[in-house]
Amino acid sequence: MTDDTETRDLTPTVGFVLFGVVLVGMLTFGVFLQALHSQLGLLATELVVILGPALLVRRFFDGTRPTLGRAGLSPRWYAWVALTAALIGTGANIVTGLIVELAPALQEMAREYEEMVKTLLWPDDPLLAAAGIIAVCVAAPLCEEVLFRGTILPAQLRSGRPWPWIIVTNGVLFSLLHINPFGFLALAVVGAFFAHLTLLTRSLWPAIFAHAVLNTVNGVLTPFLLKDSVVEAVEPQLIELVVGCAVVVPLVAAAWAFGAKRLRAVSNV
Repeated sequence: MTDDTETRDLTPTVGFVLFGVVLVGMLTFGVFLQALHSQLGLLATELVVILGPALLVRRFFDGTRPTLGRAGLSPRWYAWVALTAALIGTGANIVTGLIVELAPALQEMAREYEEMVKTLLWPDDPLLAAAGIIAVCVAAPLCEEVLFRGTILPAQLRSGRPWPWIIVTNGVLFSLLHINPFGFLALAVVGAFFAHLTLLTRSLWPAIFAHAVLNTVNGVLTPFLLKDSVVEAVEPQLIELVVGCAVVVPLVAAAWAFGAKRLRAVSNV
């Protein structure tokens, strides 16, 4: 018995059209859903607006690889992924803070974003808080990785362009979808790391894991630890942010480069 389902070759154009469709969906349907309800609206946005179109493309187009297959990494490699993701998340916060400090026009937007995150993850209702944490730490990593690294990235690979171009472009698209002007650079670097990790391992699981670690550290653990601390009430000064960048950014670069070099040798890519 043959499969009569018609499939077409995945191309870079399909990937960019998919991104455009999802971006429009985020700006319309996604905004509407999250205006109705922060936590459940975000969950619905991730599942319907982001994951839904990606699954449709994966269903009707050939060549959507890498897959959700096993990455074949040992626990020590997942430890490196977790450490590097946490470092990148910390560096992203510091760099974003520095950008906001240097651009006063972005400060009000940053404060509104911070309040939105607090409303999403730390409401008075524990059930809503759990829904918000699930949306940020589980749904977002899974849905966004299936879209960007599981569908758009394989489409980009069909262009024949070199890896650095593809990795950077994938990171930029990831950042654009988040519609966060003051976090654009940091999000682009984060997305590029996930793309590089996916290419090196030929699987989505390491990127999903890294995404979940980063969101958990940045969105849940750090705010929880600082919630009742006097540190939260003190805005970091420019010199502190500069020093933080000078310390953390080289650590991120070193961890990323070291792990990628070793992983490339193990994966033979």
